[in-house]
Amino acid sequence: MLRRTAEMAGVLAPATAILLGVVTVTGVVSCGPQTHDAATTATPDSEATPFASDSEAQARALTEAATPTPAPKAAPLASDSEAQARALTEAATPTPAPKAAPVASDPEARALTKATTPTPDSKAAPFAFDPEARAREFVRAMADDDFQGASAMFAPDGWAAGELDAVALESMWSTATGDGFSRLIAVEVSAPLEFIAIYDYLIVSLRLTLDTSEGIDELDVTLIFFNDGLIGGLTVEEARTQPGSAEAYPVPPYAERNSFEEYEVMIGQTPWELEATLTVPRGPGPFAAVLLIGGAEASDRDGTGNASKVLRDFAWGLATQGIATMRYDERVWTHALAAARQPDFTMDEDVVNDALAALATLRQTPRIDPARIYVLGLSLGGFAAPRIAQRDQGVAGIVVIAAPSGAIHDAGWRAQQRGAELDGVVTEDEKSRINFFKSRAALIASLAAGNTVSDDPRVRLTYQVNLVGYRPEEVAHTLRIPLLALFGNRDATLHFEEPKTWILSVFHRRNAAFRMYRHHTHSMFDVRTVTGSAGSTYEHVSQEVISDIVAWISGEWPGQECVGSEAPYEGCHGRDGFIGS
Repeated sequence: MLRRTAEMAGVLAPATAILLGVVTVTGVVSCGPQTHDAATTATPDSEATPFASDSEAQARALTEAATPTPAPKAAPLASDSEAQARALTEAATPTPAPKAAPVASDPEARALTKATTPTPDSKAAPFAFDPEARAREFVRAMADDDFQGASAMFAPDGWAAGELDAVALESMWSTATGDGFSRLIAVEVSAPLEFIAIYDYLIVSLRLTLDTSEGIDELDVTLIFFNDGLIGGLTVEEARTQPGSAEAYPVPPYAERNSFEEYEVMIGQTPWELEATLTVPRGPGPFAAVLLIGGAEASDRDGTGNASKVLRDFAWGLATQGIATMRYDERVWTHALAAARQPDFTMDEDVVNDALAALATLRQTPRIDPARIYVLGLSLGGFAAPRIAQRDQGVAGIVVIAAPSGAIHDAGWRAQQRGAELDGVVTEDEKSRINFFKSRAALIASLAAGNTVSDDPRVRLTYQVNLVGYRPEEVAHTLRIPLLALFGNRDATLHFEEPKTWILSVFHRRNAAFRMYRHHTHSMFDVRTVTGSAGSTYEHVSQEVISDIVAWISGEWPGQECVGSEAPYEGCHGRDGFIGS
């Protein structure tokens, strides 16, 4: 039975958008690292979009912005004070209430339970509920035509507030199931639980088996839960093909599978051990190595999302050209619920600490040159890379790909604005969403500064406090190690200001380099190679990007300064004689 994807509200769209807090009114939640590239086939040509344009005037504007004035020193990292973060959190949260009783399965019992059972304080005891059980309860309510009960499970102050009432949910369910739906046969978890730490929510993915007049059918339902158990976003869509196994994933055209070997290793300490894969070129070595770090979306070590495996593409592409890599299952993927229930969870626990553990393991690995270990971070991984290098001074250099700059809480509204500008017309609804995220950013900034606010922006306060004063491009500027910043001009989520800020940073250092790739997305896919609709077929990281990273590590590229309108698009480095050079 054919159906269109049911409309929904308040759901996060493309994955880096998960980092950026993007909200869309229609679409599909996709939780892999490249799902922010879902707009690949629909994005207007780069010459018609802001910063996606290849026009000489816009390219010159980017270059001229990098005036030869010393960049400011990095602000003090107030973020590194765990005591400060804990004190702020404890001061703002009361003692946990008793644990909520199980929710009953029929509509009347559900209503009674909700009316009489207290909920634990979600700040002191975040996610003190069973997310999969709650997701099943929501689905049962929908299947029982209890749309009022299902609507009551949504957060009144969440992204879907006012948009998914009982009438809207009934319409959604009817559209998704069709006229012949008779009963719900089975509900199965279709993907691992995911914790999106930076915005403090869990993603539950379910596969529904339905009995219909046309036979057995399937639906995919994705739910976003806030830390108090209320729903923040929803999609209902035709069942999609699950990502293939690692063995079945096609080898990128630039990778030669027999030119390297792979080994399984463990990193980290109890209770946060993580499985990792070490990819080493054949031969005696010693080899330079790159630690690969993904974005804010919870991901396995391959960076699996939709039909692609972004981090494995990087690993195999680099190893084919003589550079070893390590990639690992993220903590928020391996230990999603345990991580989500840590009140003091920050970017250190989310990204930094595990990266430091991986670097320590790499240094002890035979055939790896400990003096030539680099960190490559995509999106949030790139945002965190300067902090990682700041804490591990043995890092030889960092590569930041599609990384936000500035204050992380401003990335959400910038991404909203970027998405709204893609078609050249910013609608009233889009303006409203941009303003929503601007207001949310202001609340977060105020809370992180220790102020009291009336509204709850629904983020992990300790995560935000940990990033007070942290500006990745400023920290990167103070580091004396080589830096490579890469962006795509078909990135549907990063605002023009992000790469502009990074080039301002690299401009003042000869050992810092920058490139803006034409026709490339957030995950470094070349849109000219896209063969199907978003998410329906796999895409590989561009060979051009892989080759540039290899040449940069080898010291062979780029050879020109960031001067002139074309230099940023061809690859360039900073000028001599400025602070940090």
